Amino acid sequence: MKEQLYLHQQLLLLILRDEKGTALLISLADVTNLLHYHFDRKELKKRKDRIERITEGELLGETIKSIKAIQAALITGAAAAGTIAATSAATS
Repeated sequence: MKEQLYLHQQLLLLILRDEKGTALLISLADVTNLLHYHFDRKELKKRKDRIERITEGELLGETIKSIKAIQAALITGAAAAGTIAATSAATS
């Protein structure tokens, strides 16, 4: 519990800073939903504008868009594989 509180505090400090390395870390934590794991909805909503400004920076914005595209492709691939498996099972 102590470690989780420490991580929570460190993530919050990173959100409030304005550095490139921090922006990358917050962007990755946001796109992978780690922020939702460490912060409740109310706290994230309060910092939403700041997080969006961080994640939509020029360089980071393109990186995050690439990560989201990869995630979407993985989800689509998994859904297609499930459909193929279900169809194969039904026709066997």
